Parts: sequence; C-alpha cells; structure tokens
Amino acid sequence: MNIAKGKLMLIEKLRASFCTLPIKYGNEQIHLRASLGYAVFDPDIDTPEAMMKIADDWMYRQKRRAAGVEHQPSEIR
Repeated sequence: MNIAKGKLMLIEKLRASFCTLPIKYGNEQIHLRASLGYAVFDPDIDTPEAMMKIADDWMYRQKRRAAGVEHQPSEIR
C-alpha cells in the first residue's frame, strides 16, 4: 500500500467513526456526518495558514461532493 492510499484510508476511518452511532437528544436521535480536509506537507508551502487553506479547500470539496455538486477549487493541489 502506498502512503497516499494509507492516508486516505485513515481519513475515511476517522470520518466513519463520527457517523456510526446516532446521538440521543431527548426523544430524538441525531445522525452525524463529517467532512474532513487534509493537507500533505509540501516544502513549497511556506506558512501554516497556506496549509490550512489547502485542508479547508479539500473539506469543502468533500461537502460539495456529498451534496451532489462536483467542481474543484482552483487552489487545490
């Protein structure tokens, strides 16, 4: 297994762990969904803010995909 595939599997396990059991709130059950963003270290990215932007872009891409909207922000690497 390559490193990228391993990272994606880890991210999916984290996401799935949020979504397995409903949370009880009074008489209601709340089902959670999660979208996670990530960024892989790149020596060309020089600030923590730039890394966060990449992770945020990926997170919002996943949110759009879950909503059935497919397009990719231009800043995603």
